[in-house]
Amino acid sequence: MCGLNRHRVQKGETLEVKKVEQKEVKAPSEEPSPTWNDIFRTLQDTAKLQSQLKSWQPRSLQIGLDIPTSGEPEAYEHGSPEQKLVEYFSYWRKRNYG
Repeated sequence: MCGLNRHRVQKGETLEVKKVEQKEVKAPSEEPSPTWNDIFRTLQDTAKLQSQLKSWQPRSLQIGLDIPTSGEPEAYEHGSPEQKLVEYFSYWRKRNYG
């Protein structure tokens, strides 16, 4: 028999439960329940993110004026989405996939 099928699993019981009962695998540790402070902090963070999303405005860019028409990643504003895209294509062109 295959190593996974060593124990007979009864109706309604999963193989994982059987392994835990047989002490082959440790049961996952239970995560503590969040405190009220954790819950309120999460709500505040969520509200802040929603506010930032509502205030977001797209950038208006003109190729050739605001960003170069082509070039190496260094030609673009550091950290901009355009620079990251050109950097990605640069690596791809060099067959650097990792």
